[in-house]
Amino acid sequence: MCAAQAGTMSLYQPEALIARGTRAPRHEALWHGFTHLRIASKTRVPRKISRRSEGSNGRGQSSRMMTPKWLLRLADRAFIKLCLRNQEFIATRIENVILHRPRFYCAPHQRARISISSKANINNALFNPASGNIVVDDFVFFGHNVSVIAATHDYSKFDGERMQSIPAEGRDITICRGAWIGSNSTILGPCVIGEHAVIAAGSVVKDDVPAYHLAGGVPARAIGEIAVPREHDEERQPPY
Repeated sequence: MCAAQAGTMSLYQPEALIARGTRAPRHEALWHGFTHLRIASKTRVPRKISRRSEGSNGRGQSSRMMTPKWLLRLADRAFIKLCLRNQEFIATRIENVILHRPRFYCAPHQRARISISSKANINNALFNPASGNIVVDDFVFFGHNVSVIAATHDYSKFDGERMQSIPAEGRDITICRGAWIGSNSTILGPCVIGEHAVIAAGSVVKDDVPAYHLAGGVPARAIGEIAVPREHDEERQPPY
């Protein structure tokens, strides 16, 4: 929000209080998390309170009592002061919500199709297992805003039929041990990303990536090989 817009708003509005006389980066972050935090901390004042009143006319009609504006102003100002006094705590909470919480786009019963190692770091990745299983192995780590999409639609269909034509199988994704997925990458199934492979930021992976290889681009392709340390090379040797 620009300063000119903030200046036209009444002073009790949260966005006006934040934009007025404050440093932009920190308080912009506070404002983006403002609504969520008011709900999460249960400090939100209800805008409307409904009740049934018999009233003086005795008709028993339903009436609505609006929360007084002065009370809303007081609550908003109090909450802003709380944010400003606890900037580090609020900023940390917003960071945890935005940057470190994965998202699962699936029905509850489909969550079982996603297997993520406790030793992996997936940050705020998006997972969609509608058409296949997703496996994330040990020591895999993601940048931010990675999408892992084991789902598709039948492009030969049209309109509502295309929207509803989602296959149940055939789009499995496996990300093997130690792989590094760069920020803003999209992984489309079916594919396997080999051990210790690296996916460059912003890539779209739709085919297998060999172990110990660097891949990048749209679509991603192998653009380099990673030197294998001796201990890892010994692990790769077949037993005699």
